[in-house]
Amino acid sequence: MGGSCDFKSNNPDSTTGRFGVDFWIMAFSWTIRATRPVIGATVLAALLGFTPAETARRGPAAPLGHQGQKLEAGVFLVATHRITDPRFSQSVVLLTHYQPGTVMGVIINRPTEHRLSDLLPEIKALEGRSDPLFFGGPVSLNAIVMLLQSPEEVKLEQTTRVFGDVYFSGNPEAFAYIIGRKRADEAIRGYAGYAGWASGQLEGEIARGDWAIVGADAFIVFKKDPSKVWKDLSPDPERGKELRAGRYPWRLCRALPSSREMPPAW
Repeated sequence: MGGSCDFKSNNPDSTTGRFGVDFWIMAFSWTIRATRPVIGATVLAALLGFTPAETARRGPAAPLGHQGQKLEAGVFLVATHRITDPRFSQSVVLLTHYQPGTVMGVIINRPTEHRLSDLLPEIKALEGRSDPLFFGGPVSLNAIVMLLQSPEEVKLEQTTRVFGDVYFSGNPEAFAYIIGRKRADEAIRGYAGYAGWASGQLEGEIARGDWAIVGADAFIVFKKDPSKVWKDLSPDPERGKELRAGRYPWRLCRALPSSREMPPAW
């Protein structure tokens, strides 16, 4: 079966946040074992028209300004120590869309042990490559979306510019487009799921001190060691205080079976 999988949407209670880390790791493991990934126009339409909101569970609220940075597409949302939800703790989100009815982004520092080439065997451009799949967020885990870097304007369908030379895409042709050109100044990353907010929700979380806003940088998205991203960006004075062991879903995901060990899809 070539390691095929699909991150079937597994979000039974997106607004209460009552499930603990064990539930989410179990769900992620089950969906990786069970099905196939979905990318393309249908998925992107679902992303841009989503209604369920995923929010980070928060600790005691305290005011925090925007750190002088305007809230808009193309900024990083850096989790403060007030976020204790294991899906978002010590995360850095690139806000890809910020407009009425569509506020969403992808977590950029959650690599998994699963390779895109194993999960998407039908995309020939990925053959022989070791690019990891990233956990982009808990909404629509069956959706694989991409961030592209290209100094030239990317004119693919279902592709929008986020900032500078960075683009967001739900078009599977993006892999062949970027990889086939073999340019050192171009890059691509794939993400399972995304993070989304209802109208006014993100603004409220920032006002409570859940997120700091930092200007985005392509080097951090595509080149920087993901394990160092949060500590290097966080203005949080408590950034050195790590949560107890086992609270990091992206680390736990690395303990999941590799694609070579997965049973055939159900």
